Amino acid sequence: HSRVGDVLYVNSRKGGDNKELLEKIEFEKCNIASDNKIFDKLRDYQKYGVKWLLYMYKNKMGCCLADDMGLGKTVQIISFLSDRSIRSDRCSIVIVPKTLIYNWKREILKFNPELKINIYHGKNRRINDAVDIVLTTYGTLIHDVTILSKEKYNCVIMDECQYAKNDKSLTYSC
Repeated sequence: HSRVGDVLYVNSRKGGDNKELLEKIEFEKCNIASDNKIFDKLRDYQKYGVKWLLYMYKNKMGCCLADDMGLGKTVQIISFLSDRSIRSDRCSIVIVPKTLIYNWKREILKFNPELKINIYHGKNRRINDAVDIVLTTYGTLIHDVTILSKEKYNCVIMDECQYAKNDKSLTYSC
């Protein structure tokens, strides 16, 4: 499991040994398990992307989903987070630029209204219990890194992660 301050990847585990490699789950055995009809709406390349995210998650590897703008990375992430096999008692956190936070909320509600969302942004922010996804911004992360890093997350998702690529920036250090 991931903490905001520890890693920048989906469910990444530091370290490991050869035994972990022996327990590797094969890509072909990663099947989507969702009651939501979102997966039926995806194009073939998007389904492949979701399956790849599941493969990486189940094998405890971090990853970067990168594609051209407009090809559906957001809906692939929502599909991934909708999968029953990755659901846990821990929420996932999605960190986005401020300009995209309500777009993410709208997309989640459109494609899977069953997912419970907590927007952790603005003046009266707090993490609510019993949510599936915490949506926050890079600016809020910088300001509240000590609060956010106390939580353990099932997945840490970073949209537009070029905000964190400069190793001298505050976002990178979070």
